[in-house]
Amino acid sequence: MALSTSQMFIILIVGFIVYSIYKTWKLKDYIYCTFIRQDRTEINKYAKISQGKIEFDNGFYNLDVKRTTLKLVWNGIIPTWVRCLKFKFDSNKPIDPTTWNNTYDKPEDRKALNRTEAIQSLMNKQNTILSAKAGKKSMLEGLMPVILIGGLLILGYMVYQQQAKTDMLGMSINVLQEQNIKLQKSIELIK
Repeated sequence: MALSTSQMFIILIVGFIVYSIYKTWKLKDYIYCTFIRQDRTEINKYAKISQGKIEFDNGFYNLDVKRTTLKLVWNGIIPTWVRCLKFKFDSNKPIDPTTWNNTYDKPEDRKALNRTEAIQSLMNKQNTILSAKAGKKSMLEGLMPVILIGGLLILGYMVYQQQAKTDMLGMSINVLQEQNIKLQKSIELIK
């Protein structure tokens, strides 16, 4: 089955739109977290809502769904509203979006948190080893861009082959027309 160039282009656009919708759908369970360091630089990460904590600069910070705001993020060609949390270096709690103030920790509480964070980081390393075995579902999600790029390359090759066949067909028609003209001239000479 031969597809025209316009059909290939439509398939390519539909594939891109489907991939953008898939990425948008995947973000419904995530929170976009921004961490503000002491030197005012920012680190951005996505965190699953169910994980409860996120790690920035070797420290754990609590995910509080009550303090989320909405932020517009572009996924492909589709703008998406995602939940957003902002953290500062001096507190393990997110910034309150109503007052934009931070909830500060006492030094004693922070030392206790550092001990529990060290234990939790050790446990998280063991959990990542165990979850690597159970991560086959996320493997398909990781391969989605590769599959899309492979499909695009195959479509491009098919369009290239189609154009080469069209060029050969045009050249063949020109040769047939030239032979037809020569044949008509020779028939006229015989008469």
